[in-house]
Amino acid sequence: MAKKSKKLEEIKSMVKGLDIDYEEIDLSVLNNFVTITKKLDDSRVKYKIKHNMSDIVMIVLLGILANANTWNEIYCFAVAHEEWLKTFLELPSGIPSHDTIQRVIAIINPTTLYTSTVKYLINLINNLTTKSTEKDVKSMDGKTINGSSRSEATTDKIKPTNVMSIYSHDYGMSIIQDFIEDKTNEIPMGPELIKQLNLSDSIITADALNTQKETVKAIVKAKGDYVLALKANQGTMYQEVSEYFHDKELLKELEYYSETEKSHSKYIKREYYISDNIKWLTNYKDWKNISATVLGQIV
Repeated sequence: MAKKSKKLEEIKSMVKGLDIDYEEIDLSVLNNFVTITKKLDDSRVKYKIKHNMSDIVMIVLLGILANANTWNEIYCFAVAHEEWLKTFLELPSGIPSHDTIQRVIAIINPTTLYTSTVKYLINLINNLTTKSTEKDVKSMDGKTINGSSRSEATTDKIKPTNVMSIYSHDYGMSIIQDFIEDKTNEIPMGPELIKQLNLSDSIITADALNTQKETVKAIVKAKGDYVLALKANQGTMYQEVSEYFHDKELLKELEYYSETEKSHSKYIKREYYISDNIKWLTNYKDWKNISATVLGQIV
């Protein structure tokens, strides 16, 4: 069975490079995505519109997949393949300039565009692969985009851009994301993203910052499971679990798993001890569907 992330790489390789034989691409696949892009909100003044937003989005998407990295390269890609593009795009005024392409993309809500694209890719991949019997691990985390801030020494000070996303290890891509004002807003953003997903047959992982009761409630409501990190930000619970796993005699009775991997010319061994006895935890009922505690350590 082909892993879904591998299938995504295959799709990308289909259109990578400007010398591809585009006659081999199934136009029904592209037409389906054109239908999706036509649903995007277009805030431009209607009587001034010369180029369809859906056409521009498709040109950008295909250009990026074909390894075009700038607006001018995307424009050149479109000009070089105008006849092929006309087989599934309207292009009422021909190929838009690189300035027009950039300007139109800038007015599209990035979260809406990203979500629409990802949903299309997931449906496409699902149609090309068999359903996995294993649960998909989805990692939730907030990140600061490198280079997104600006120093006051060169220009007006600009805060760095922060993005909260949920990454699917099965598909090999982030399946949903949204911008947050700063890292302090990461905690409430987690449940909001989760509410938009169906987490059946999924396991959500997150760092200690997102180990929150409201996050757990959102995961369970979305029909998912969870494995969350525990640190001192959950004071009482962290102290209780730490003391519990410090009992060496108890560790001998627990379920045990280990793995060894090579890293930087060294072998690292990781050990895990799992206990499904959680009723001794204070307020364990507040953590919906909690079923076990795990100690992970490098030896």
